Amino acid sequence: MLQKTEILYIGCNEAIRELVVRLINQEETWQGSGAGTGEEVALYLATTTPALVLLGNGLDETEEARLCAQIRTASPQTRIVQHYGGGSGLLKGEILQALSAGQV
Repeated sequence: MLQKTEILYIGCNEAIRELVVRLINQEETWQGSGAGTGEEVALYLATTTPALVLLGNGLDETEEARLCAQIRTASPQTRIVQHYGGGSGLLKGEILQALSAGQV
């Protein structure tokens, strides 16, 4: 069975979150999930170690910093990248770059 790269998208807008997760899951080797709250992130991190977390729209600086600390505590090797939109090509490029360059 193919081992998929786990990617978590965190964003406040449910429609955008669902779209981004759907775009991630179009790639055969990626497994996308979405979260809209810190509680959802905690539940996800309790069972899954993502290779990459995309921070999306609607997060203020305080919430973003809190989420980053939460992710780094639970999964220090996870890469965290800000993603504020753009087309599916931009999303794919950001993910590929983050996974290959080891961005944090």
